[in-house]
Amino acid sequence: MVTRAQDDPDTLRVISRYLAITADGTVHNGDYLDEFRKTEQGWRMARRISVPRFPTGPGVPHEDRSHWLPE
Repeated sequence: MVTRAQDDPDTLRVISRYLAITADGTVHNGDYLDEFRKTEQGWRMARRISVPRFPTGPGVPHEDRSHWLPE
């Protein structure tokens, strides 16, 4: 999903999913919350936050995704 930042027309926010299967066969998945900024050289990634969905529990970071979604 791609959304344009309400307060800055030169900023795009992107949500994408990832899936990782480790060497021991365990599965991890989550979301990338990316922010791109328009520069003279084109669109460039300015920030990436990795938000795990699975596994969850103590010690697994949580990020509020609401500001990445359109209103």
